[in-house]
Amino acid sequence: HEYERKHFQMTYGELSGVSTEALQAMLPSTWKWMQDARSLFDSEQLTPQSSLEQKMDFVKGRGFVDGILFTKSQLSLPEMFALDVESINRIRNEARCCVIAS
Repeated sequence: HEYERKHFQMTYGELSGVSTEALQAMLPSTWKWMQDARSLFDSEQLTPQSSLEQKMDFVKGRGFVDGILFTKSQLSLPEMFALDVESINRIRNEARCCVIAS
């Protein structure tokens, strides 16, 4: 994890103590993905008062699966997955094949 953190910081800059506006400018694809995932909250009945654990489970579940693996729109992969591009593309292709075959 340390290598990934250092690589991320070298590529995108130090993120601790940065304003929301600066983060939005530094990580535009991640920001858009999180906003898109946030729009799905209503269907899961999540609220701003939901626990952090509930929100993280949602992002890891529906946010990743629906927002990245099975998205129907053009995807600009969030910067936080920069080291995982090949693996994510492989998973997306495999998932498409499975869906087509079923």
